[in-house]
Amino acid sequence: MPGRVVAVTATCYIVIRRRWRVDAMGVAVVPIVLAFLVGSQFVGAGPDSIGLPRGLLAVHIASNLLGLGLFLLAGAAGAFYILQERRLKAKRMPSRLPPLDALDKVEHRLLLAGFPLQTLGAVSGAAFLTDLQMTQAQLLQVILAYGTWALIAGVLLVRAILGWHGRRTAYGTVAGAACVMLVLFLYIVRGTGA
Repeated sequence: MPGRVVAVTATCYIVIRRRWRVDAMGVAVVPIVLAFLVGSQFVGAGPDSIGLPRGLLAVHIASNLLGLGLFLLAGAAGAFYILQERRLKAKRMPSRLPPLDALDKVEHRLLLAGFPLQTLGAVSGAAFLTDLQMTQAQLLQVILAYGTWALIAGVLLVRAILGWHGRRTAYGTVAGAACVMLVLFLYIVRGTGA
């Protein structure tokens, strides 16, 4: 799964980079993609999913892949927002990073696009929780995944209700992306048997 998530992340980045002029985000996307693609080579085949509804499993996997990929891109946009804002406050110019407004807009749109997909993945994944025997590591992974969903929901809520934007939401988005990377890392560790 980590290999697929980063492939989706890379594909989404390629699609949005010209539309929103966020070419500089590639500096963050490429190392993330490379690290997880290399790590996914060590992930073995997962447990056989006999008895689970294949259609629901396909919906779960597809929505999670695209949702997590969009969250990772939103996290990169949030990180660049924070970096660009610090550069501007320190009056260090010029910067090849996109303007703050563009980064904030991209971050928000990626979260809005990824959140319904991640919600669908969470709901469809809950259907499997009763059918699977989970280890403590897998339970930690599930809790962290739902925590990530709740964190992103919080970021979107404070933006919509309290009108927060910019740096405040960027920190929350970066934290959400860090949680996504931790979930993917746990997939890799679990797949290697460590």
